[in-house]
Formats: sequence, structure tokens, C-alpha cells
Amino acid sequence: MLKRAPQGFLIAFARRKSLRSHGFTLIEILIVISIIALLSSLILVAVQKARKSANEAIVKTEVSSLAQALEQYLQEESEYPGMSKKIAADVNQFPDLYNALFGERRPNGPGGRSAPYMKIEEKKVVVWDNDTDTYVPCTREQLRNPKVTKYLVDPWGNPYIYRANKGRKREDFMHNVQAADIYSLGPNSRDDTAEGSEADNDDIGNW
Repeated sequence: MLKRAPQGFLIAFARRKSLRSHGFTLIEILIVISIIALLSSLILVAVQKARKSANEAIVKTEVSSLAQALEQYLQEESEYPGMSKKIAADVNQFPDLYNALFGERRPNGPGGRSAPYMKIEEKKVVVWDNDTDTYVPCTREQLRNPKVTKYLVDPWGNPYIYRANKGRKREDFMHNVQAADIYSLGPNSRDDTAEGSEADNDDIGNW
């Protein structure tokens, strides 16, 4: 025969059950929200750092590939693309490099004898749009037209910079005085190399 629970026990159990049925208090909800917000911010910081590291790795690989392709072009043609042109801190000679490495082979085009020297993703090729004052994806027709000035963009959406330095003076804003500069503006999207900035210089190049 089963014994009945004491009356006091039943009353206490009913009270605890009643308290649980009321749910969380306002303070408990605020504490949970605060914890979720803290965890979200930590995760966001971690994701941003991971993305930054991944982008930097991509840039280093692409700059290295461009530098190797340029070296092969130099061995075959005995000159740097655009080395006869005037340069300045705000001049980007990448279209000359693009034509040399990826253009149609000479004598029909501006490319070196082994062009193209490397594979590139067409979606990374851009042109300057005067109407919007921005770089926009290159069309198929523009890709085939050697007269269109074309650039490659880094993971931050900025065009890679190229300057032929051979024979230039050091004060001409160059990094590799005896060779050529190929670099990305980095996360801050500022040309620290041309500006001669040492502090917070996050440019990633072939030096």
C-alpha cells in the first residue's frame, strides 16, 4: 500500500512548480542578452581577423605570381613594361603590366612572346568608369581590346599598383629602386608606399 506524501511537502512542491511556471525574471533576461552580445562581439572580431589573414594570404600569393611572371617577361624582352614612361606618386602603370603579361603576343599585340604568363580570374579584371568614378568589372569586349586600360583588383576591391623603377631616382616614390614595384594598398586602401609613410604601412608588395 502506497503512503501519501506529507501535506507540507505537497504544498512546497506546488509553490516551486508555480514559481517555475512564471518563467525568467527581467534581470535574468538582461543577463542572458548581455552574454549573447558579448559572445557575438567576440565571434565578430575573430571572423574579421580570419578574413583579414585570408585576404593577406591571397594578396601575397597573387603578388608573388605577378612578380614571377614579370621576371619571365623581363628575361624574354629585356625590359620592364612602361619603364620609358614618366611616373609619379599618383601614377599606376598596371595597365602596362597587364598588356605585357596578358595581352596578345607580339607583333600582333603588346604581350610578351610567352603571353599569357599566368592564369587570372576574369572577374578580377576591372576598368575605370568615368560616369560612376569607380572601378567596374571588365566586359568580354573590353578584355579583348588592347586599347582599354585594365587592372586587377585585390580582395579589398582596390587595383594592384605597378611601377617600373629601373633607372629612377630614389626620391621618385619607388620601393625597389633597381627593379619594379607590384603591390596592394592593403586593408587601409591607402598608398603608403607612394606617400612614404612608415607608420601604419600595410601595403603588401614584392619587396
